[in-house]
Amino acid sequence: SYFLKEDSFVARLGGDEFVVVLKYSEIEMAAKAASYINKILSDTVEVSQDGKVHELHVAGSIGISLYPDDATEKSTLLKKADIAMYAAKETGENTYKFYSELTELDTVEKLFLEQNLCKALERNEIIINYQPKMDIKTEAISGAEALIRWNSSQHGLISPAEFIPLAEEIGIINQIGEWVLIEACKQNKIWQDKGYPKMRISVNLSLRQLKGDNFVKIVERALDISGLESKY
Repeated sequence: SYFLKEDSFVARLGGDEFVVVLKYSEIEMAAKAASYINKILSDTVEVSQDGKVHELHVAGSIGISLYPDDATEKSTLLKKADIAMYAAKETGENTYKFYSELTELDTVEKLFLEQNLCKALERNEIIINYQPKMDIKTEAISGAEALIRWNSSQHGLISPAEFIPLAEEIGIINQIGEWVLIEACKQNKIWQDKGYPKMRISVNLSLRQLKGDNFVKIVERALDISGLESKY
């Protein structure tokens, strides 16, 4: 490529994530390279299958961090490029963002979430609130929904709207989801053993959990551990 010079390289991090390292002294070259990459990705790709030609449209989101302005350690530099990439995703397809363009608040918050979310379960910071469901006719509680919250020791309660998307992105949503399912089943069994009316409890799931090969086994395990009947 025109933009790749000596000591520059392209590598695949995993999944659909790639890293491009460019050695330039001009910041503008990074923006030009990102625009060039997105232009190539936006071109229609034709794929033949079963005698038919299908057109595929690919879009890219690019985050850019600069050495030494944004960081001097390679791991931190990569992490900041990752944060900028997620900001680009939120802006729209085929865009790029410099890390330096992000507000300090956004930057600090995202770094905090990523660094601490993996340890939240170990620290017993993930909690479940149970929202009752009521029968309108009888005004009796007919069920409950398990709602997850992150009670951070540093930032207090954090909404799932903030940390669930991140949990999916960094690959720990299945771990959190399984824990919630088991805990909700255990709590429902506790209520039943105390003599409360038996009811069903609802648990929110991530699409990634449903796509997992072992999802049924996870549900069976939650029932076995809690002793809860499957109809509840």
